[in-house]
Amino acid sequence: MFNSFHIDGVKAFNANNYGIAKDLFLQAIDVNPEVAESYLYLGKCFFFCDEKQHAISPIKKFIELRQSNLDEVANVSYAFDLLGQCYETEKKDTAALRCYETATKIYPSGASAWNNMGLLYIKSALHYLETDLSNSAKLFKGALAFIKKAMEICSDNPVFLQSVAGWYEQYIEVLERVVEDEDAVQKNIASNFSYAIQYYQKALSVCHEQDFALRNIILSNLTECLAQYGHHLYKNKDYKNAQKAYLEAMHFDPEHLIVINQIGMSLFKQDCFPEARKYFSSILEKTEDKQEIADAWLNIACTYRLEKKWEKAEEALSQAKKFAPEDSSITEEEMKLNESKLAALLISTPQTLFGSSNPDSQGAGSKTVQKSSFQFEFN
Repeated sequence: MFNSFHIDGVKAFNANNYGIAKDLFLQAIDVNPEVAESYLYLGKCFFFCDEKQHAISPIKKFIELRQSNLDEVANVSYAFDLLGQCYETEKKDTAALRCYETATKIYPSGASAWNNMGLLYIKSALHYLETDLSNSAKLFKGALAFIKKAMEICSDNPVFLQSVAGWYEQYIEVLERVVEDEDAVQKNIASNFSYAIQYYQKALSVCHEQDFALRNIILSNLTECLAQYGHHLYKNKDYKNAQKAYLEAMHFDPEHLIVINQIGMSLFKQDCFPEARKYFSSILEKTEDKQEIADAWLNIACTYRLEKKWEKAEEALSQAKKFAPEDSSITEEEMKLNESKLAALLISTPQTLFGSSNPDSQGAGSKTVQKSSFQFEFN
């Protein structure tokens, strides 16, 4: 039944040589156009070569040739799942959904189709988030049910675990809108971040070492989730736990400049100025972006100001000006620095009041000027 082109094509496909395999399957079909498996393999070759629009026709041909064969339900279901993914890249979401639904109906044990249907629901939920919150929440809940169905079939699949993690992370946008009790909102958001991080970590733990592409995707998503959790904690003034979340993110990506800066800011908010300065200073070695360098110097200047190290603060501000001379934040910090220096001078200098004939008022007016505090909030 299988000609030599098909057999060689399978060998090339199994060796991940999809371009070579594609040409062999095209020749196999030319020799024998009734072999359904050649069409499915050809479709997969186009799919993995990122030519999904060309994969649609051979996959549909396989379905046409095999859909009436009861012994082929698993492969036909897989073909519908693959076809749905191709339609999604063509932005034909309705057609994609029909494919996923068909795949799950004819073969309910096909975990991938359940997962992909869940991801499609998440995409639709995000689309309706601004215009139809009720429908968005409903779609999100449907998405979770589908993804969890996939996990019931295969609980240690890193792709499905990552999907669940992504659901918890993205559902936070709904929680911010539908829950009126602010305390409940913050508690639910923190809980969702915790679940998302746990699932990303589990996905990473079960992902094969040799699957570099998937591992990198999971690592990137885990890092960003930890960073976002840190931002959430920082906004809620839980600086100590924000610092912990940022440090975890930095463990996975030591070059993440936003995370490094936010570790510094978290320490700054805890009055740990020398420690904060180490992180701000490290940014100077990791970027050539002028604004990022200026911001780092500005933050360094702030730490010196609050330690009353005026000369070092002035030097840092001078460096910041070199890289962003028009930055209004630098001007504002200069004003705060001058105010702090003046306040310190007034405190340390004895004051004599003139123009009063009341002897009891002589020397009684030593005035303390409160030092201004650095106001930098993460946006």
